[in-house]
Amino acid sequence: MSKEKRGLYICLEGLKGAGKTTLFEYLVERLDREGVDFAKVSPTRASGTTNLLERMVKSYPALKDNRLMRVFLYAQRSNHASRTADWDRELIIGERSLITSYATKWSKSPLLRWLNLSIIDVLENQIHPPDYVIYIDVPHDVLRTRIDTRDKERDIDDTAERLRDNEVAYRRMMNGGSRSRIDKVRWLTVSGIGEREHVAESVYALIMQKLQEENIKGLGESV
Repeated sequence: MSKEKRGLYICLEGLKGAGKTTLFEYLVERLDREGVDFAKVSPTRASGTTNLLERMVKSYPALKDNRLMRVFLYAQRSNHASRTADWDRELIIGERSLITSYATKWSKSPLLRWLNLSIIDVLENQIHPPDYVIYIDVPHDVLRTRIDTRDKERDIDDTAERLRDNEVAYRRMMNGGSRSRIDKVRWLTVSGIGEREHVAESVYALIMQKLQEENIKGLGESV
């Protein structure tokens, strides 16, 4: 069972190479510097070597290319992130979310898609859906250049075909009706083209705007 969420949960989403991790780290530093009451949650990051699955993939890296193993590994990471996050804060900022799992397990087959997403709902049963998703939009040619030139281990989802499939998944989810668990999620899009600091400032301004709107709304409801 998930912890009760009190604050506004806003997460970053986007295709591989969109710059989510860089933006997230910038936002964490900026929010901390400005004294904002916030918590962070990263449901796809490794949860530590004390976990059996994490130890297995560290000892046998090839296991990360096994799709079944990835389902259980990322479910474990997601639930761990939820259990350790401070959901009582005014703002919860997320580096990816449940929606990442939906996008990466999306299938062109409606039946297989329903099965994959249902499995995710069962296994990743502790993480909250975000209130807002800020989708970092970057053209495919730019993504390919970033992926091909970055100093990072290649992933089975780094192919051009997987990028196209993931983009279809995100667009379908943005349009609503894809999964009841995320029907109330509100989507915002920010261009990921340009200087990273400029993009980060745009995202920061958007987050502060939504936080202010929620605070005003809360004050109105309490009167």
